[in-house]
Amino acid sequence: MDTIQSSTAYLRESLKNQDPALRKEAAEIIERLGPSAKAVTPALVDALRDKDESVRDAVLNALLAIDPSAEVVKKAIPAKANVEGKYQKLLRRIRVPRDKQSYGEFHDYGHFEGSEWAGFTDLPAGYWVYLSPHWYIWGETKNGK
Repeated sequence: MDTIQSSTAYLRESLKNQDPALRKEAAEIIERLGPSAKAVTPALVDALRDKDESVRDAVLNALLAIDPSAEVVKKAIPAKANVEGKYQKLLRRIRVPRDKQSYGEFHDYGHFEGSEWAGFTDLPAGYWVYLSPHWYIWGETKNGK
């Protein structure tokens, strides 16, 4: 990864680019940088209101990589996604609208060890909840397991 393209100043500006593909790419780079990109958090918070859904999804995943317990992350997640508090520590959210056919509007799948689903790779093992059109992957149950 080019040093300039992974600088927080460049990424912050890229989140404002006219091209949604470039905004999404910036958020994906930030996600890979994780906590070291914390300085970009205010720009990510602004980008949560992006008009492009794929950008918003990438932004949320970047925020999760920086600080999954941040208040802004909690506010961006529908309450039903953690099954009334059953799950905590959101690890990832992926968009898979076609799974509504198999899982309905809402489905508490439980623990899944797989690392790939619907074209997504490098997914963490965790507790999966489908709230159409997203899968939410949680790190633990309320009792810490």
